[in-house]
Amino acid sequence: MPSIESKSTTERFVRSSLMAFMICGFSLYSFYDGYIGYPKENVEKALEKLGYEKPYPEIEISQSLTKENVTAMEISVAMTLEELTNTVGVSPLRTEDSEAVYYFARGGVLEIKPSRTGRVRESRWIDAPHSETSLLFQKIMGFGLAPLGLWALIHLIRVVTFSANLNTDGLKVSGKPRIPFSAMKRFDGSSYKRKGWVDLVYETDGMEQKVRLDEYHIKHLKAMINAICAETGLATPLPNEDEDQNAMSAESEAVDDS
Repeated sequence: MPSIESKSTTERFVRSSLMAFMICGFSLYSFYDGYIGYPKENVEKALEKLGYEKPYPEIEISQSLTKENVTAMEISVAMTLEELTNTVGVSPLRTEDSEAVYYFARGGVLEIKPSRTGRVRESRWIDAPHSETSLLFQKIMGFGLAPLGLWALIHLIRVVTFSANLNTDGLKVSGKPRIPFSAMKRFDGSSYKRKGWVDLVYETDGMEQKVRLDEYHIKHLKAMINAICAETGLATPLPNEDEDQNAMSAESEAVDDS
């Protein structure tokens, strides 16, 4: 008998690819917004309010400065700008037409008005368009979708590498042992019309087992089933196409008559 080699269906490949692309894409996009995109946009919006235009000056963003920990830093009139800079960890932006200096964080800007002696006179936190909560939500989305994206990629690899082979030695489906023709006992096609699959019942070591053959997974399933039936004499589980067409014609005529 001629060998029949079949990969998975195009529909299954397309759906699996789209699922992997969408989940991984959303995860990466969330990571980007949480760590890069939103902080960068916050800085650009703050610079625009201060009167800057593109190209924007290089800005150092503090990774530790947040609205919540400004109070914990104990910013007081006794603190010098140098001490504050060491505490925040980044250099401030000094504007030419303002007496204030600005420390940029991921979720906002700390405005400091120094005294003539270089000490903190006033401090004010300015919220950015994307708050720390918004940044945290994006990071949570990224980490939450990452395992699903990994699962989707693994599933896609399985779909791409899936194969079913029928030759003189029997049937071999990816992930299953080869089934010789002599071990094949019968087909169960009770779910074919509703689900599109049949179960091939076979015997190994005196015990009956079965392997599910799904037309969504196996592109040339019908050709394989017909070849198995021709080789083993098993009854086909596939419906008679002529009978189906006659039944459909009868239903159509009944609808027309009514």
